[in-house]
Amino acid sequence: MLFKMTTEFEKLKLVKNDAFSAKDALIAGFTYYELNKLVDAGALIKEGRGVFIKKNSKSYTDYSEHYAIALAQIGEPSALCLWSALVLHDLTEEAPPEIWVYVPYEKTTKLNIRIIRKRNPLWDIGIEIFEGVRCTNIERTLVDSMVDRKHFTEVQAYKMTMDAIRMKKTTFLKLHQMARKLKVHKRVERDLLILEESYVQR
Repeated sequence: MLFKMTTEFEKLKLVKNDAFSAKDALIAGFTYYELNKLVDAGALIKEGRGVFIKKNSKSYTDYSEHYAIALAQIGEPSALCLWSALVLHDLTEEAPPEIWVYVPYEKTTKLNIRIIRKRNPLWDIGIEIFEGVRCTNIERTLVDSMVDRKHFTEVQAYKMTMDAIRMKKTTFLKLHQMARKLKVHKRVERDLLILEESYVQR
């Protein structure tokens, strides 16, 4: 039994996310029996809707644990974005009632999640693990908010960007670099230059 549990603990290391679905675990080679044994051994905490959290994972904040569970439920690929990412990066106090998540265009869900479908989400640009959650980083979140006039006004995008600069969470150089990587630099260059000039003159 000790050898079997050791093998299960080793397999658990192969699951990259701290919160994951039963489906992800099965893909990694677990059986339901093995998952329940790890729960009994205290290595996993079982949440609702077939989601598991590693017991030895980094401490989640109230928000990030909630977000991690939602991402595990919706499955990969997905990433926290826009308003929820702003909350996680402490750039807004307006916590939305729904969790905002980037997903591939074809993905659907019945969960209470605001899914933002992308034909080409660019998963390899500006998406990182932050507080144990897949999330757009500060630079991508701010650039995305400046481009997304459906969900953000110009005033909102400007304010959050300037707040991030003042708090030294990012720099104008990093924002310009992210805009180029996302191929939206022409759309936000004017905005960034206006904000930069305003910041220098204050």
